[in-house]
Amino acid sequence: MRRSDVLLAVILPCLLLLGSVGAQADERSEILAGVPEAWRSGVSSALGGSNGRALEASYAKLGKEEREGWAFLLAHMRPHHRGKLTEALLTEHVSYAYRARRELPWTKALPKEVFLHYVLPILSGDEPMQAWRKQFFEEVVPILKKKRAKTLEKVALEVNKWCGQRVTFKPTPAQDSGPLDTMKRGYGRCEEEGIFFNAVARSVGLPARIASTPYWTFKASNHAWCEVYVGKGKKAARDWGFLGACEPGGKLNSAWFVGDAKRAALVLSRAIGKPEADSVLTNRGGYSVINSTRYYTKVCDMTLRVLTRAGEPASGAAVTLYVYNEVGNEPYLRSVFETATDEDGNFRFDLGPGDYVVHARQGLSLIHI
Repeated sequence: MRRSDVLLAVILPCLLLLGSVGAQADERSEILAGVPEAWRSGVSSALGGSNGRALEASYAKLGKEEREGWAFLLAHMRPHHRGKLTEALLTEHVSYAYRARRELPWTKALPKEVFLHYVLPILSGDEPMQAWRKQFFEEVVPILKKKRAKTLEKVALEVNKWCGQRVTFKPTPAQDSGPLDTMKRGYGRCEEEGIFFNAVARSVGLPARIASTPYWTFKASNHAWCEVYVGKGKKAARDWGFLGACEPGGKLNSAWFVGDAKRAALVLSRAIGKPEADSVLTNRGGYSVINSTRYYTKVCDMTLRVLTRAGEPASGAAVTLYVYNEVGNEPYLRSVFETATDEDGNFRFDLGPGDYVVHARQGLSLIHI
């Protein structure tokens, strides 16, 4: 073989590879051009991951409106979660969420922000990702139509009845199971019941989120349940109602723990992204922690200022809120939330009734509150 032939055999594959890389870069640039600027960095990072080609393949299969949801998810999911997405999984979740948006009257009427934050998301917590949306949509929508469910509250109650027929409470190991596994097993912890309810609710276009109290103020335990969006109509006293997941009842806001919730220090819920209409305490890694306490009890606005030993505002100080309770004769301090002070050394909570201890630290030094 001539030397020129050898060189040509080496150069041609390199040129083809460069052309492929260039075409891929152009495709991604075109995708990113259509993504809202606030989401562009997150989407770009996702496309640069090991499963980037699968994410692009999903984008190609979706319509214009669905692509907005695709971008929202990639921009706000945690990197280790979106790195596990396959083309089929992502496409199913986005396409069926928007199918609910098009076909179901209670979902059509939702504000876009509510749909994006509380219907579209795949995960409720740290459970494994599963392809549950198509299955639950096809099983539960016909039941809702048969029951003539037309309001968000009616949908929530019928979904909870369906869930309660399939999953009951039973303690399990600490690792949360996915909704399909929980249904197959037939039982789960309160968190797993909530994850299962959320999946079914979201599959039929009902906005839902996990709510929990880290610790009660009067006993050394905690609990998790679900909140559902009920809208802002004239008859709606508040935007969100609650229920015991997989614990069917005749109305919202009447679960067995309602008395306990009236004595809660904090009730916290989670959302992907940062919902503007909610009372967001923190937003980290694309997820928000929301203060839902006002839906359960009377709250007080606790605003405190943290100062250095020199009397200056302690900006960025780490603050931990504890509740005090007793089990038998043993006193306990339970950490229920951690935050940081603002640039003026201030932090605030809407808190329920109870006894609290607040601890503040900047670096290695305790400081004054």
